Formats: sequence, structure tokens, C-alpha cells
Amino acid sequence: YDGDITSLVQVSVLRKETISLPGMHSAEALVLQPHVAASGFFKNNRNLLIWLTNDDNRVPVRMEVSTPIGRITAELVSSHYATEDPP
Repeated sequence: YDGDITSLVQVSVLRKETISLPGMHSAEALVLQPHVAASGFFKNNRNLLIWLTNDDNRVPVRMEVSTPIGRITAELVSSHYATEDPP
């Protein structure tokens, strides 16, 4: 999802690596590079990388992207596992 557009994108798996996040344990992660061709903020950005945990949950734990104004990094700093379905 990018702006008002939702689309399927191809993704390259670049590598596996161990990632350590603040306040969390280390985890093995897959480093992915989406190939976004649609319009919007991430249009044709080959510098977009996403780290997903390499387990059954595939939790996104980090994202890095280069933009015209600089490099942006987002990291998961905490999480809560819901054990019940919401009402």
C-alpha cells in the first residue's frame, strides 16, 4: 500500500542476517527488496529494504529507504502478542 494505491509487488530476498533491536532479543531475519513500479512515495525506489523475521510469523522488524530528503530507518521497538480474538 502506497498512498491511495494497493498493488502486488515482486520481492527479491537479498540475504539472511541476525538483527538486534532495542529492547528485544536477536532474531534471524530475511532482508527483502521490493520492486515497486507504481506511483507514490516509493516509486521505482531500489533503495527500499525490509527485514522480516525468518520464522512462521514473518514480522516486519526494520525498514530502510533513501528519499530525496535523506535516509529513513524504521525499527520495531516493542510488540504484543494477542492471545484472544478482538470483540
